[in-house]
Amino acid sequence: MKYSQPIKVLHALLALGITLQLLLSNVMRQPRPGRMRSAFEALTFGIHEYVGLALIVVLIVHWLLHVAGHAPKGLAHFFPWFSRERRGRLAIEARQLLRLKLAQPEAQDAIAGAIQGLGLVVAMLLAITGTVIYFGMADDGTMSTTIRSARKVHTTLAPLIWGYVGIHIAAAMVHLGAGHRSILAIFRLRSN
Repeated sequence: MKYSQPIKVLHALLALGITLQLLLSNVMRQPRPGRMRSAFEALTFGIHEYVGLALIVVLIVHWLLHVAGHAPKGLAHFFPWFSRERRGRLAIEARQLLRLKLAQPEAQDAIAGAIQGLGLVVAMLLAITGTVIYFGMADDGTMSTTIRSARKVHTTLAPLIWGYVGIHIAAAMVHLGAGHRSILAIFRLRSN
């Protein structure tokens, strides 16, 4: 597969940033009025906030590059739901996968694109709600009703990104196990 250099860099930044966010979410502790936090819990929460702000920038740039045509298959690759032809490809691939027929990623990418699109939407929603919380929460953790609603959305969506990352890694391992080395192209940051 061919990817532009900016898409490769953004993919690396997203992979690192989202992984860091998931790891931090296991050890951080959000401030709440009257609740004490250890220095480590406060530090990891602060890092989570700043990495989240960086990720929203990376995600916006990622979407803008796709809209500007820097993605090999365009935005429709991520959102096949709006095209009869693309939905048909999804159905064909689903049947192939149910029969354990795994083709090269270049030939069988409709499901992968749809899952990537959903993952990017979830990541963007997490980044947006996290940014709203960052700017709307007081230092002691006090939140308005609106900010608490954003936090509820944020915490409800968080397990979905865990699932997405798990599926993403598992699919990559299956493809590598099948000898499909072309999936590694996204990690080659230097041009050959």
